[in-house]
Amino acid sequence: MIELARQHAVERGWAWRDPVHAKPVNWKGAEACQIDTHVGFRGMNVSVVVAVADGSILHSAYMPR
Repeated sequence: MIELARQHAVERGWAWRDPVHAKPVNWKGAEACQIDTHVGFRGMNVSVVVAVADGSILHSAYMPR
């Protein structure tokens, strides 16, 4: 899941920084995993929700600051 999220971010030119946290979530009824980067820091944060069933990206966002 983390690698799928990283690839998604890189394709969009988003900075991918450690630390990275992943947690299971229920995204609109779908079992998913939310991956957040640069946790604990302001800016350059990526958040990606990946479906467990098929690895599709359900949601993504980049907060440059």
